[in-house]
Amino acid sequence: SEHFKQVFAAARRVGYATDDVKLEHIAFGVMLDKSGKPFKTRDGGTVKLKDLIDESIKRARDIISRANEYTPKELEKIAYTVGVGSLKYADLSINRQSNYIFDWDKMLSLDGNTALYMQYAYARINSILNRAKDVAITLETPLIEDELERRLALKILTLDDTLYRAYVDASPHIITGYLYELATLFMKFYELNPILKEGVKEQTKQSRLLIAKAVANAIKTSLNILGIDVLERI
Repeated sequence: SEHFKQVFAAARRVGYATDDVKLEHIAFGVMLDKSGKPFKTRDGGTVKLKDLIDESIKRARDIISRANEYTPKELEKIAYTVGVGSLKYADLSINRQSNYIFDWDKMLSLDGNTALYMQYAYARINSILNRAKDVAITLETPLIEDELERRLALKILTLDDTLYRAYVDASPHIITGYLYELATLFMKFYELNPILKEGVKEQTKQSRLLIAKAVANAIKTSLNILGIDVLERI
């Protein structure tokens, strides 16, 4: 639009951007409340980001404290990471051009395409890898022994392409969609393919550990790109 042409021209003129820097306006939708109206405070004012962050951390603390016992320091770190991450993830998981309804319960759910689900998946894999520290892995690549392992391996291999598409389209929801599919596949894989259970063949164990490590790396890399931290334990 003419407005942004003028804004960009002014930015270049005062030195905020040089001629070799591409300037582009990224349009996005509107955040709505549960009634479908623009998201505002009870008195009709603008919601401050600081207040949203504080409320999200508080709600995350309440949820996390019911799951396990933590020291006060551990609880605060986890609550902050989950609370801030959940806000970011909820916003970035929606097609940026679409309006979306702000919903605390959905945002902080352990089920579905949420930051908490991804952080939990990472923490669970990290726990598996920690318990397998004494396993000497001699395999260089995984042994793909069934269809589920094949699907999971292929999903891992599409990470670079996913990140590139998200960059080109300026659409971070492409990354969150990938993450949800990857984490869901791994949870199913782990349920049907034991890793450290007694009786699992040594090479199969090593192969599944390689897959688990690759999934953890993909989750951590993707979340970090979105500005969201992982947790070693939840």
